[in-house]
Amino acid sequence: MPGSQETVNLSNTTSNGNRARLPEVGWLIAWNVMATLTVVFNLVNIIIISAKQRLRNFTHIIMASMFTADILFALTYLYPRFGHPSQGRDHWLYCTLMYNISPTIIISINLHLLAVSIDKLIAIESPVFYRKNSKPVYALLNVVAIWASSLILGFLPVMTFRPLVPGACIFWNMKEIDREMTYTVIHVILFYILPFIIMTFVYIRLFCAAKSFSLRLAKKHAIYHVHQPVVRQNSTSKRHYKTAKVLAILVSTYFVMWTPYYVYYLLFIFVPWTVLSKLRGIVYFLTYTRYMAFSYPAVNAILYGYLIKDVRITLYHCLSAKIRQDSLRRS
Repeated sequence: MPGSQETVNLSNTTSNGNRARLPEVGWLIAWNVMATLTVVFNLVNIIIISAKQRLRNFTHIIMASMFTADILFALTYLYPRFGHPSQGRDHWLYCTLMYNISPTIIISINLHLLAVSIDKLIAIESPVFYRKNSKPVYALLNVVAIWASSLILGFLPVMTFRPLVPGACIFWNMKEIDREMTYTVIHVILFYILPFIIMTFVYIRLFCAAKSFSLRLAKKHAIYHVHQPVVRQNSTSKRHYKTAKVLAILVSTYFVMWTPYYVYYLLFIFVPWTVLSKLRGIVYFLTYTRYMAFSYPAVNAILYGYLIKDVRITLYHCLSAKIRQDSLRRS
């Protein structure tokens, strides 16, 4: 990273460097396709959650907010950064803020996943408390807290040690290298490593509870098989366990898809580029791990739509009705 301040002088490089900076056509298509899928599938999930009264609960409201974050990630980062790179880099303000948008959305995704994971743990371990405190208004308060935290922490560099300089794209301030490094380390620890540890612990607790619940359920059915409150409580617990399994898949997928990219990210931060550039295939490693990580918002939406029964059935009915209407029009 040469120079005292890692910048790109846009006035000097816009006309001469665009052609050299453009990625291959294949990657342009791949990024645009992925960004489009991200918007479409996440938007479908939001519409279905909004339309289905049954899905307007604490968990799905948090997930709807996460789907909104995924859409914003595609619109404000994937399209201008990778789908149309010359447009994103030619504007100095966006070029600088671009390196804050990505961390903001990533922090938001992590906090949403953490919130729904803890939500399911409370629902299963403290069902009475959960029934009293899982109202939609509390979910909305959680959403506000998640977004406020994400925006403050994501844009902290611009507000403190990474200035906005008209005409220059600043993505790493070498004059404040210690603060840049500290921010990076804190970001990785607080919003990747720590959530990984917490969510791993949460789902271990959940599946241990699921095992003991199965044993208790068999015993209760033998004694209270006609007792309606017990049956209702068991039904509620089963529903929470099913949702927890879906969330466990989403969380596991997140860490599988993001871990290689974070490995590269840490290498890039702590290993000098003169050493890193000598590693064979490092550029390809970055390219593919980044694409895999940034594909998560699309994959997350697809998995959610497929694994959540209400969403899957609603989508199936809508598509079936559309196909029938088209068939009638043709005939």
